[in-house]
Amino acid sequence: MIALICVPRLRKIVPINYLLLLIFTCTWGVTIASLTFYLTVESVCFSIAMLVLAVGSLSFAALVTPITPKLVMFLLAGLLIGVMIQLVIVITMCITGYLSTFYYILYGLLGMGLSGILIFIDVVKIQMMGKIALDEYILGAMMLYIDIIRLFLYILMIFGGRK
Repeated sequence: MIALICVPRLRKIVPINYLLLLIFTCTWGVTIASLTFYLTVESVCFSIAMLVLAVGSLSFAALVTPITPKLVMFLLAGLLIGVMIQLVIVITMCITGYLSTFYYILYGLLGMGLSGILIFIDVVKIQMMGKIALDEYILGAMMLYIDIIRLFLYILMIFGGRK
């Protein structure tokens, strides 16, 4: 991931960029598979179904929404507010040492909202990258993949039932 983000030349060399993206995808796939090992099959399948519905609806909304400067400022303000609320909740949880199910679910819901906004922004950025730089598709795919993984982890946090 660091090589693809920090070295723009590697993203543009065709066989190497696909190979690095494949390595990145496989390592994250193994990581997520090892995390879901401790959860029930029903909860993982339900979380995957919710992820597919969320990403599909967010992508459709991003594709049909006209891109205006006012929309971008609204999304950035919403993202900043979401990050600040999550930060306050995490700091409160860390200071008190109290982690109940209510706060855990609240944190997961806020994380899902924040990840949804990031997926929406990434799809809009991919649309804009297609108009500006056609050879940045690897970076766009990787950023979208990271946000989808983050959304899946938050969904698992809320709906994942332990074995």
